[in-house]
Amino acid sequence: VLGAGNVSSLTPRDALHHLVVERRVVLVKANPVNDYLTSCWERALAAFVERGVVRFVRGGAAVGERALADPRVSAVHVTGSATTAERIRSRLRPGTVFTSELGSVTPVILVPGHWRPREMRYQVDHVATMLVNNAGCNCLTPRVLVLSSAWAQRGEFLRLLAARLATLGPRPAFYPGVRERHADFLTTHPNATLVGVTSANGLPWTMVEGARPDDEDPAYREEFFCPGVVVTTIDEADPARFLVAAREFVNTRLWGSLATTLLIDPRTRRELGVDDEVRRTIESLRYGVVSVNLFHGLGIGLGSTTWGAAPSGDGREGRGVVGNGLLVSKAVRSVLEGPFVTPWTPAWFITRTRSEAIAWRFLSWLTRRRWRDLVALVALVVLPG
Repeated sequence: VLGAGNVSSLTPRDALHHLVVERRVVLVKANPVNDYLTSCWERALAAFVERGVVRFVRGGAAVGERALADPRVSAVHVTGSATTAERIRSRLRPGTVFTSELGSVTPVILVPGHWRPREMRYQVDHVATMLVNNAGCNCLTPRVLVLSSAWAQRGEFLRLLAARLATLGPRPAFYPGVRERHADFLTTHPNATLVGVTSANGLPWTMVEGARPDDEDPAYREEFFCPGVVVTTIDEADPARFLVAAREFVNTRLWGSLATTLLIDPRTRRELGVDDEVRRTIESLRYGVVSVNLFHGLGIGLGSTTWGAAPSGDGREGRGVVGNGLLVSKAVRSVLEGPFVTPWTPAWFITRTRSEAIAWRFLSWLTRRRWRDLVALVALVVLPG
């Protein structure tokens, strides 16, 4: 397993997948960006490390090359760029199993409808959470928002989204090369709007409005991996026809096929009779995770669901899946669905102030199974803050 450098949970998760699901002894080569966490991962997986079925190593490219050349290695999994994955794959011995997670130009599709004030606030925070997570340095970060040009609330949504991002402030530009990628993004999008302020070690949130489905926008074909998003409008007012056009756009014009989210209010889905079209859209979206009204990042966070690119012939968008903690045979795709607005604010929303406390209490409940932990967890989740 050649670990990811951007998210600390991916490397041990990939190790567990190949150990438990694929039933392999695992050598994990940590990414130099976050290899300082190696001792933490070793403690977390101590039961497996002590039995010799998982081992972590640190180092640069030479360490990875040595591991790839070892005749005992029968399978390789990499999280990184398509260029890196292809270079690794081309050097493997015949018969070596190769899987990869290579990123994506991830879309979020907002179906036109009439959103009530609370729904609007909720969805603004929902999308802002997706954008802000990990400073925008995620393969699952929305890179393209797909809206109807005729949606009466489009301007309100974008205005409120920009205002919410402005209140959050910049995140540290921690990932190597992110400043250069952000500069390139601004060069190719001179009409971009910088939201909020730039700090000494952070970058401003960046929005590009006015994009069209038929544009030759480089952001459609290459993941820019920085705190920015492109807003693309489709000229369809009818929700059902909009869905047809939106899925055609994301399936054929955007690179990658990891995950996507569809946001649709219950009245539009019910009263306008588009439920059948929603189902057809779920079935036809060429993505490894399709989520309705839930952040598609749950597809990787849950662990029980699969995470990986949709199956394709050439594998240029990725090969295979990880996760699948339920051990579903031949699983290649996961579909998530939830309410348009939850009864309480989800723990992962950027507006929550107790997310860390919720995470610690949840861990305590999982490991100790004490009822007082469960009661405290429920209280933390349902109460404001």
